[in-house]
Amino acid sequence: MELFHRVLLKAKQPYNVFVAAEVVACAALKNPTYLENVKVALVQERERLFNLLKYVPFLDPYPIYSNFILCKVKSGMDAKKLKVSNRGWELDPELVARIGTQDLVSQNNPKFRVWRLKYEERYAKDIDMWIHFATKLANVEEFILRIFLNFNQRYEFPQFGYRNSSLKKLYLWQCQLNPIGSSVNWSSLISLSIGFVELADDVMEKVLSGCPNLEDLNLESVSGINRLEISSEKLRTLLLENYDDSLLEIIAPHIETLQICGPCSEIRIGQRNVASLVNAMLHAEFESEESYLKELLQSVVHAETLNLGSWCIECLSILELEGWQFPPSSPKVLTLGVAFGQLDFPGICSFLQSSLDLETLVIEWYDNRETLRLLIHNQLVGFLIPDSILQDLLSRLNEDEQTRRFETHNFNGSFPHLKTIKFCNFYGSVLPLVKYLLKHAIVLEEFSIDAAFQESDASPGYEIMALDFLSLTRSSPHARVLFSY
Repeated sequence: MELFHRVLLKAKQPYNVFVAAEVVACAALKNPTYLENVKVALVQERERLFNLLKYVPFLDPYPIYSNFILCKVKSGMDAKKLKVSNRGWELDPELVARIGTQDLVSQNNPKFRVWRLKYEERYAKDIDMWIHFATKLANVEEFILRIFLNFNQRYEFPQFGYRNSSLKKLYLWQCQLNPIGSSVNWSSLISLSIGFVELADDVMEKVLSGCPNLEDLNLESVSGINRLEISSEKLRTLLLENYDDSLLEIIAPHIETLQICGPCSEIRIGQRNVASLVNAMLHAEFESEESYLKELLQSVVHAETLNLGSWCIECLSILELEGWQFPPSSPKVLTLGVAFGQLDFPGICSFLQSSLDLETLVIEWYDNRETLRLLIHNQLVGFLIPDSILQDLLSRLNEDEQTRRFETHNFNGSFPHLKTIKFCNFYGSVLPLVKYLLKHAIVLEEFSIDAAFQESDASPGYEIMALDFLSLTRSSPHARVLFSY
C-alpha cells in the first residue's frame, strides 16, 4: 500500500488545481491584457499592504516578490497561537485577548475593525496605535472599538482621535470620552454608537456639536446623562438601550425614530420634545409603576408607527382594570412584539379603541400564561400590580372568564381604517380576540393568523380552531381570514 502511494505521488502535480480553476486559467491565458492588469494590481496591493502591516504592533513584514507577505510575529507573541479566521486576526486571550482586522483597508470601501480587546495598562499604547492607524493613516470610514475592562480599569479615548474627516460610522464600547475644549470634529460621521461607559451632559454636548452630519445615535448601557438635547435637524434616529441610571430628559424636536429598549430608569420625553416623531418603539422595562406608561403614551401619541413591548402590554391591562381613559393616538401601524396571554387582551382592546386611525395591526404572539402564573406566585410583579388586582388578573387566565369579559366589553364604535391584521407565531386560544377584531374592523381586507408549531407537528386543536375562525361573523364583506399552521 505504501509503495502504491509513493507511485501516485510521482504522477501527482505539486499543486492541486480543481477543474473550475483550470477552465478559468485557460481563459485567462487567451487574454494577455487582462493578465498584465492583474499583475500590476497585485504588485500595487502588495506594496500597499506591506506598508500598512508595518503599523501592526506585533508583526514585522519582510520584503518579498511573491503574491504573499511573510511576517515575523514579535512583541512576545506566540506565532502558533496567532491564527486568522474569517473575522480577522484572533489572538490568545492571555496576550491581548482578541484583536480583529477585517478588510483592513481597501481602495474603494475602506474598513477597519478592532473587534474585541481585553484592556491592560501595558497595552494602552498599542490601543492608541491602532486608533492612530485607523483614524490618521488608513482614513477608514467605519471603526468599531470594543474594549473589555475589569471593574477597576479605565481606558480613555485619545485626544487625537476626536478629529477626523473620513469616519462615517463609529462604535465605541467602554471607551471613556473626555474631549478637551471643543476638540471634537467628526465632520463626516453619520452613525455613532457609544456603549458601557459613564458620560456627562457637557461631554455629550461636545460630541453632538462636533458631528454636524450625524443621522443615527445609539446609546447602550450608558450613565451619567441627565439632559440629552439634540438640536441637529439631520439627526433623525435615537436608540436608548439599558439606561438604568438617574432621571434622563430628552429634548429632540427633529428626530423621527425613537427606540427605548431594555431595563431603564425614568426617562422624560414630552410630546413637544419629540414633535417630529414618526416611529416609536417602547420595549423598555421601567422600575416605575404603571402610571409611568401614561406619560410615555402621551409623548408618542402622534407617531405613525408604534411598537410596544411586554412591559407596556402588561401595564395596559392594569390601567384598563383601574379605569384609566386611554389618550387618543394616531398610529397607522401598531406592532405588539411581546409574549402575552389572554389576560392582556382587554388592555390591548382599550388601547385600540383610542387608535382609530390604525390601518395595520401586527401581533407577534406566544403564550406566556405559565410564566405569568409563576410571576404572580412569586410576587415578582407585585411592585407593578396592587394586591387587590392580583387575584383579578389570575382569575382572568381562565379562558371561559376571558370570553365572558369580551362579550360584555363595552365598545359601540368601530375601527374605520383597519385593513390588515397579522398574528405571528401564536400558541393558545385567541378566539375571543379574533372575534372582537372581526366584529369591529368594518373595512378589514386581510386577517392572517400564523400558528406556532409544537416541535415538528401542528397541534391537533388547530384544525378545529381554523374552522372556528372561518365561521366567525365579519363586519367587513371583503375580509379574508387566512389561517396557517
